[in-house]
Amino acid sequence: MSTIVQRIVLAIAILEIPLQIDTYLLYHESDAELGAIGGVNVSLMTIALVLLYAMWLVEAALRPQPRSQRVLWGIPLLTYIAIVGLSAVAAENRMLTFFEVTLLTQAYLLFFYLANRIRTRSDLTFVVSLLAVSVAIQSFIIVGTSWMIGPRELSLGLVRVAIHGDGRPTGTLLSPVLAGSFLALLIVPAGSLLFAPVSKRAKALSLVATVAGAFAIVLTQTRGAIITMTAASTVFGLSMFLRGWLPKWTPAAAMLIAVLVALPLMHVFTQRIQDGDGGSAVARVHLSKIALEAIGAHPLLGSGAGNCHLATNKIASGSPYRAEWFYTVHCKYLLVWVETGLLGLLAFLAFLFSTIFQGWKTWRIGDRLLSTIALALVAGIAGQMIHMGVDVFNSRQQVQMLWCCAGVVAGIVHLRETVAMEQETENTTPSQLVTGYAA
Repeated sequence: MSTIVQRIVLAIAILEIPLQIDTYLLYHESDAELGAIGGVNVSLMTIALVLLYAMWLVEAALRPQPRSQRVLWGIPLLTYIAIVGLSAVAAENRMLTFFEVTLLTQAYLLFFYLANRIRTRSDLTFVVSLLAVSVAIQSFIIVGTSWMIGPRELSLGLVRVAIHGDGRPTGTLLSPVLAGSFLALLIVPAGSLLFAPVSKRAKALSLVATVAGAFAIVLTQTRGAIITMTAASTVFGLSMFLRGWLPKWTPAAAMLIAVLVALPLMHVFTQRIQDGDGGSAVARVHLSKIALEAIGAHPLLGSGAGNCHLATNKIASGSPYRAEWFYTVHCKYLLVWVETGLLGLLAFLAFLFSTIFQGWKTWRIGDRLLSTIALALVAGIAGQMIHMGVDVFNSRQQVQMLWCCAGVVAGIVHLRETVAMEQETENTTPSQLVTGYAA
């Protein structure tokens, strides 16, 4: 990202994801209402990606890169996309598979760009700052609309803001679950700048995003997001503490955030646990049972990407499920298995665990900037993997932001290799250099 124009366009691509300045071509409303990707998504991010790759190609033509420069392809992601595409062979509605492939392709293009264009520490700080800005924007919208009574929808220029029927604010994601999961993934990476060697401006942004984000997550009353935030914060905080990298003010800051979220957290306990959740948790159980029966019928090849609701509808229409609420299964892992078979599930898990592995390797090198941000991203992704066990995670915003975070982790790999080369050079003594030249 060598020019200011490239950074501006990248900022548009990332910040647009939760704002949803988009449209769907060939839209299938009946399928979308049951949790499928309903059409070909074309967004402001789509246009930004075209511009980013066009500028990259021009730059490559004018200034060829050395052949020694490694390209990070993200083999697990490419494998997963290939399996998703091949699952069309088993699909009842192949158009739905095509819709999902187009969504994943756009997410991959964002991943690939970040993985191979984050070349400097400044690039990394810039991208993570964008994540913090995105958290701050959504959090302020959620907090600002939390007093309204739902259901209600407001138009703010090109974006829409909604209040759920039960009064839960949704920000521009139009769903409290999407809003909560989006913020929970990013809140620890956004907050990591507080502990990294960055400018005071970046630290101030990080502080605002962290405090507002924690408050907003609780306001969405999304239990999975609260668990994600708690798990990610625990992993990050404990790891930083064991290494001795937590500043002395950290306990006071944690106490402040705890006080701010205490009241809304008690409200979550009363509304969503003590008084019941309207059968939401119970519904997930029977949806999972239906999905397991569908997996039993096609365990290896699946029933086609985007076709989960079609494959499970036949089972849901029979005894003992016909009287139960029907939707796409609320478990990302079962959803992937139903649609793409065991191979698809293994590829998806390989993507998640390889990302965590690479991030953890960066944490171990002990570089104050790279290790801190990599740990935060690993913690966020690991926390969201817990939430994936009880929700769909099939929306554009969830898919693209997860792959965006994975792209940042991959981009850090380039920087990590640079640090390793520098350390190797520093550890080489003059006598060793002389011996090497003599040989």
